[in-house]
Amino acid sequence: TIPTTSITDAKKQIEIGDSNSTISASVLSNKVIFHIGPHKTGSTAVQSSLGSKKYKDSLMRDNYIQLFDGDSFDSNKVMERCLHGSCPKNISRVVEEAKNSNANLLLSIEQFDYYRPIKQMKKFFRGFGSIQIVLVYRRFYDWLLSWYAMCHSGFWGRYEGGYRNGASNFISFLETLGAKGFYEYGRYIVQPLEDYKKHFPITIVDYHDQGGDVVENIFCDPLLNATNTCNTKRAMGSAANFGYSRVSAKGLLLYDEIAMSAYGAGLLNVSRPTARNLLQEYHVSHINQTALPMICPSEATLNEILQLSLQAEADFSPHPISKDELTESFLNVKLKGRFCAVNTTMIIEDTKWRKVFAEINAKSKK
Repeated sequence: TIPTTSITDAKKQIEIGDSNSTISASVLSNKVIFHIGPHKTGSTAVQSSLGSKKYKDSLMRDNYIQLFDGDSFDSNKVMERCLHGSCPKNISRVVEEAKNSNANLLLSIEQFDYYRPIKQMKKFFRGFGSIQIVLVYRRFYDWLLSWYAMCHSGFWGRYEGGYRNGASNFISFLETLGAKGFYEYGRYIVQPLEDYKKHFPITIVDYHDQGGDVVENIFCDPLLNATNTCNTKRAMGSAANFGYSRVSAKGLLLYDEIAMSAYGAGLLNVSRPTARNLLQEYHVSHINQTALPMICPSEATLNEILQLSLQAEADFSPHPISKDELTESFLNVKLKGRFCAVNTTMIIEDTKWRKVFAEINAKSKK
């Protein structure tokens, strides 16, 4: 959503509506705070929050206006136009008013982790005191699981071409990326850091602080000096994370792995969403077992992921935890089976599961 209310008018509305509110003074002269994600570090929660009235009001009290709110992909397309000389008039107007009223701009567009038009950024935001980049650090093993979930479920309304990067399951995903999978992590986290820091001040926010509450970690960071916004977030707690959701790598993804394999073997003829939901339901009600058969990466592969996670923590976390703490966290995830995949070969050969597939097919015809 592109803002249409002027900064001056918005400030007047807030001051009239709440005479007890205060306007925080920025530490620096007006600045551009550009949150670039990267991907799979809670950006959706940040962008959804920027679209809420409570945050808009508190940010205005803190002398901030967000240039965009809501969907990052749409914002990215508009921002690209602005950087290449064809900016919508209402966006240009907001930028100019921010300059003239000494207000700060706040943007959150995660596509700028790999799209880095630094020369154009400097030109477009010329006249502000500074451009400051905010990048969120997420531990490698945790990011890798989230990246898998996205690749597997990116097109999960269909069977054909229903996943990316070999992500039929986590094992094949690792094999496709290479055991390290570090190329993608470097593309989205390491390389942006290296490129942006040559030109702009960078603040790294730790995804894992406050129990993984990225919205609080960003809005309460000293860089923003956004006292009102931080207080709003803390007063509302998790309810202030608008639109935030997680796809569990241990939940429907496992049943989706079964659905994909059964469909490929000609054992299911219902839609992919119907299949995974009914498979979860039938597993509980029809099959007398509590656990799915699983296959897991080798200990060598898991150790490689752990070592890379330790290295990333030391290199990128703003306040790294100890080696023992991170290892314990990693092992807890391992014990929960998060790195494992369903042994779908065993599933589709099991007579009990074949009966389930047949019942699901029959139910869909009624």
